[in-house]
Amino acid sequence: MIIIAISYFFALKQLGLHELWISFGTGKHHSYIPAHDLAQVLGEDKAEAMRGYHAFTGCDTVSTFYSKGKTLTWKAWQQHLEATSAFRALSNPLEEVTDDLMTKIEKYVIMLYCGDTEIQQHLEATSAFRALSNPLEEVTDDLMTKIEKYVIMLYCGDTEIRSVNEARKILFSKNKSLQNIPPTRDALRMHTLRAAYQAGFIWGQALDPSGVIPSPADCGWTQTEGEWQPLWTTQPSIWEAARELVKCGCKNSCRGRCSCRREGMPCTLLCKSCYGNCDNTSAIDLEALIED
Repeated sequence: MIIIAISYFFALKQLGLHELWISFGTGKHHSYIPAHDLAQVLGEDKAEAMRGYHAFTGCDTVSTFYSKGKTLTWKAWQQHLEATSAFRALSNPLEEVTDDLMTKIEKYVIMLYCGDTEIQQHLEATSAFRALSNPLEEVTDDLMTKIEKYVIMLYCGDTEIRSVNEARKILFSKNKSLQNIPPTRDALRMHTLRAAYQAGFIWGQALDPSGVIPSPADCGWTQTEGEWQPLWTTQPSIWEAARELVKCGCKNSCRGRCSCRREGMPCTLLCKSCYGNCDNTSAIDLEALIED
């Protein structure tokens, strides 16, 4: 309620409203919050963008980014103010989520997960130059890595990570868990559609008595057994796309504990001990596999 009040203050001000107070809390914790003051501090653009920001970073109907609470997402916004135009776009009904909008969204999510990569590289160069300014016993590999990054920056210019897919690859290569890397671009687009639906079509038409709300099916949702569920991605999951890579290490017989059997898959030549020459091969033609 407070977020919506802040986001609409300037629109209501044009209709003659000067102050907007929100009753908050109960009992001894009850207070009145001056939404107009908060909106004035933020400014018109950021105030309106609050609807998009709140929905995108997690609300009652849109999921959050794992371990990225409002404090972190707000800090990332302050470090990447270009996201303001993206959140403001999400705050109003959208005909489509354009590539330009997705580019801005991706940059914000990269900031959220990776921080300011370019600034970090410059800071690493500072520590390298400081090391060179004092007597060194040896030029270590770590020092050379920092020097190399600086030289790459010097010759190649902006080495900023440009896509969430690239960020996923980099973070995964650094042994980050799957929960701590950003979503794929396709999954992020579905998330953005859900945020746009909530912020733009639901909250964004609060002052329009004749607002048109599209079907959730067009906005990142899918209906399953009569209930609306998030459509997390339109791409096949890695499990479905790579099930044939399942293999077991059974030494005696491929029965109850066989990983292939547990997953409903036949053993294949990938299996370390049986090489598919076991009782769990009913669903596969070994001769055809060998010929391929």
